[in-house]
Amino acid sequence: MVLGILGLAVALIGSYGQPVSRGLALRQAASELTGGLREARSLAIADNRTVTVSLDLTTRRWRLDRQPDKALPDGLRIDLLTIAGEATGDARGNILFFPDGSATGGRIAFLDSTRTIQIGVEWLTGRVRQIAVP
Repeated sequence: MVLGILGLAVALIGSYGQPVSRGLALRQAASELTGGLREARSLAIADNRTVTVSLDLTTRRWRLDRQPDKALPDGLRIDLLTIAGEATGDARGNILFFPDGSATGGRIAFLDSTRTIQIGVEWLTGRVRQIAVP
């Protein structure tokens, strides 16, 4: 009888899965994109060429140069601010990194109901910063 109860408990716990926190999804998405932007800057300097990070908020995808698309999570609001010449639509745009380390600059904000995380790209230095906004 004890083994039967333990087996049932293990089956219930195993099928329940890990709870997903909206805050965790927000931080994970922002960290992944921050890493991609930093990688783009590094590639631009190392390869001596312009590297593009493209964002499409309609399809909720982003791409680093020629690499495969990566998904942005559902359930989060995402805002993109970039220079007018790199906005390719209402919900699409690019941030370019140049061989000297500079960039076109921009800001990407991930928002849920209670938190905001902004990723800023400085145009002069290409520095990528992540800022949690209370």
